[in-house]
Amino acid sequence: MDTHILIPLILWGIFLFFLLFRKGIPGLLKLIMVFLFSSGVLFWYDEMLFFFSGIDAQNVAYYLDMIRRGIYSVFLALFWIWPITTLFVFYAASDLDSVRALIALSFFTLFIWLLFLLSRFLTAEHIQTLLVSIHPFLL
Repeated sequence: MDTHILIPLILWGIFLFFLLFRKGIPGLLKLIMVFLFSSGVLFWYDEMLFFFSGIDAQNVAYYLDMIRRGIYSVFLALFWIWPITTLFVFYAASDLDSVRALIALSFFTLFIWLLFLLSRFLTAEHIQTLLVSIHPFLL
């Protein structure tokens, strides 16, 4: 089963939800985007059921490790994104776009660094203990 497609599909759904409330995008284009997302969900429906049916207490450590590796991958990707962004900022025609890009990427980088540091110091056992103390029925 191709369960690796679910993370981009879930992100696509979240970002599409936010995009539906943005002004300036024609209604027909919003309808087309919802149709494309719905088609993707229907195409990967079996994989989604397989993925969500397998979530139980034994797999929590696996999913936490998967999230930790994803954060680490984004952390490493930032070392490629920053040089490309500085090149964009240098050649950008609009000063406003340059400033917005730098501000957005700066805050995103700080957020990823915070998540990266937390993921390095918190182990799966720490997180499971925290989740059980918050709500005993989670695990």
